[in-house]
Amino acid sequence: MKRYPRSTHCFYALLAAGAALLASCGKPSPLPTVDGPEATDLIEGVNGYIVISRHRGEIAAISLPALEEVTLRAPAPQDQDFLQAYSVSGPDEEGRIAFIDDGGHSRSKDERHFLKTMKLDTKQEEEVFTRPRGVLWNDLVGEHLALAHTGGRVAFASNLTGVQMPLARLQAGPLEVWDVTKKKGGEVGVTALDDGLSWFPDGKRLAYVELISPQEAEGHFSKLGDFGSSFKEWKKVPAAHVFDTETGKKSFLHLGWHPQVSADGKNVLVSDFDNRYRLIDVVSGKAEAAGWAGKWGRAIALLGGKRVLSWGRPTTGSEVRYTNAGSRGPQQVITLKLAEINSDKFQTVVPYIDARRRVSFGSVKK
Repeated sequence: MKRYPRSTHCFYALLAAGAALLASCGKPSPLPTVDGPEATDLIEGVNGYIVISRHRGEIAAISLPALEEVTLRAPAPQDQDFLQAYSVSGPDEEGRIAFIDDGGHSRSKDERHFLKTMKLDTKQEEEVFTRPRGVLWNDLVGEHLALAHTGGRVAFASNLTGVQMPLARLQAGPLEVWDVTKKKGGEVGVTALDDGLSWFPDGKRLAYVELISPQEAEGHFSKLGDFGSSFKEWKKVPAAHVFDTETGKKSFLHLGWHPQVSADGKNVLVSDFDNRYRLIDVVSGKAEAAGWAGKWGRAIALLGGKRVLSWGRPTTGSEVRYTNAGSRGPQQVITLKLAEINSDKFQTVVPYIDARRRVSFGSVKK
């Protein structure tokens, strides 16, 4: 997500007086907004849950279309050790979420991290595996976790290595796939960028991102216009691929990263470094430019009817709110919006949310 600087006055105050004056700089200027009126019907027919990982280990779920929130795990008291839900995914059709619990915030000397699942109805946690050391500072597991809608497979990149690019430091590592029911899994023989994983509805094929050479990417750039133009200066180019977990084969899909497979599996949405998007028809391979009103940061899920759930700018006229904590001082909270691709229609579903939170979406079998 793009970062906005503090005022010029605050910047020079910091230069003159040091970091101790950070708190006196006040709040940053409000973010750009998107003009209404908002649609009221985009949420109709959307049945599922937005899952949010919050401070001190809290996990919450918001049902759609009712927009009712339930706490799946309460935040730990300030005087107690806690595990932080470092990443979350789901729910799947069985009403199960997957998450990485990180012990890096615990006061315990025996820090560990865990892959766990939890049912929305029972709120009971079940451990799939546990490994030594905390995740947060050790790059043992990527931020992007993906639980398949069916079949109980979960995917993530592990043991990450930094890859420096102009204006960006990326991380990549071995892709792991686990069966959360059998509690078995491991590396599958490909290296994935920690920048987006998304399962097809069959629960067997996974869209992931691999870094390829400029020579491999060269022939694709001419078809994309401005999309991916920043990648032309990179020594490695992000490219969305499809991995078949049953055959072990992978196939190139499109240049770009952060793939989101549609609910019906017919389309995949990818983005570039400058937050441009392309919508790919999986069968034909044809792609078109994609955009939507109020987008801010990344897409979270691609739904039916070319509807997308994404991080969004505040709607013009809404109250401006800020976070209360953080090393960078107060930051404006943003929104989660449903929008229709390549139209002006949008609808806010979560009006205020801290951009540092992990968010996922999934539908549940009726």
